[in-house]
Amino acid sequence: MGEFWTVTNDRTRDEFLAHASKLCEENQRVTFEYFTKFDNRKQAQNRLAHKWYQEVADQGGEYTPQEVKCRAKHHFAVPILVVDDPVFAAAWEKAIQSFPTYESQCDELLVFFPATSLMTVKQMTRFLTMFQNKMSRKYRLTDPEIYGLAA
Repeated sequence: MGEFWTVTNDRTRDEFLAHASKLCEENQRVTFEYFTKFDNRKQAQNRLAHKWYQEVADQGGEYTPQEVKCRAKHHFAVPILVVDDPVFAAAWEKAIQSFPTYESQCDELLVFFPATSLMTVKQMTRFLTMFQNKMSRKYRLTDPEIYGLAA
C-alpha cells in the first residue's frame, strides 16, 4: 500500500526528504499524509475517532461522518457512560423520553447531546476499542499506532 515514515530528528527528516525527492524525480505518483505528535492522549483519541468516522462514511456511503459519529455515540459511548456516570445516566433517561426512537436519538438528540466529550481517557480508550472491533470487520480503519495509541 505504501510506506510509513516516522520523522523524529534531523537525520530521519533528511532521509525522508531524499527518498521523497527520488520518487518525484522518477515521476512516480505519490501522496503524502502527515500526522503531528499530539501533546496529550485525549487529543490523539479525538482525532483518531474523527478519522474513523470519515473512513466509515467514505467507504460505506450510507452515512455522513456526523451520522457515523452519532451512531457510534449511541452504540458505544452511551452504554459506557450510563454504567460509569449516574448523572449522565439520569440525564440520558430524561432526554430519551423526548426522543423515543433509535432514529430520533441518533439523528436529533445525539447531534447536540454530549457523550464522547465527557469521557475520560480510559473511557475513550474503551469506546475506540469497541468501535474498532465492530467496524474493522467491514471497513478499513487507520491504525491507532499512527496516532501514538495502542491497538
